[in-house]
This record gives sequence, structure tokens and C-alpha cells, in this order.
Amino acid sequence: MKAKDYAQRYKTNPTDETLIDIVQEMIMETKTLAEQRKITTESAMIAIIRQQDEKWKAFCRLCSGVNPKFFKLALHHLIPVSAQLYP
Repeated sequence: MKAKDYAQRYKTNPTDETLIDIVQEMIMETKTLAEQRKITTESAMIAIIRQQDEKWKAFCRLCSGVNPKFFKLALHHLIPVSAQLYP
């Protein structure tokens, strides 16, 4: 899903629950991309995380008041090793 699609969804229902659902979906997209691309290196995983983080930031530019660091914070909370790969 694209950032503008997530933004439209959030603007339709701007709640914390919607925001949490969106960030969880984006984290699952990270996993799906890694599986589809059959990554084997840390640098490839970092590239996918960076791609998703940039999408999150694009979403934030479309939705004022959303923390641009929330994706990275959530990712680090759910997958602690990601903090070493993408601090």
C-alpha cells in the first residue's frame, strides 16, 4: 500500500487505533518484502527498513500531527535487533 492510501485511511478515522493498525501493517510489509526479495544480507534488510521508514515519513507529511519517528520506534520495540541495524 502507498503512503497516500494510508493517509486517506487515517484521515477517514484519525484515531490512535488506526495509527497503530497502520504501523503494524507497515512492519508486516517489511517482513513480506524481505521474504519476497529473499534477502540474505544485513545491508539488504537495512534497505527494506529504510524504504518503509521513508514511506512512513511520506505518510506523516500527509497527516499533520503524526510522529515521523513512530514507525522506527515501533519497529525497535517489536523487533529489538532492528535497533542495531537501523539506529
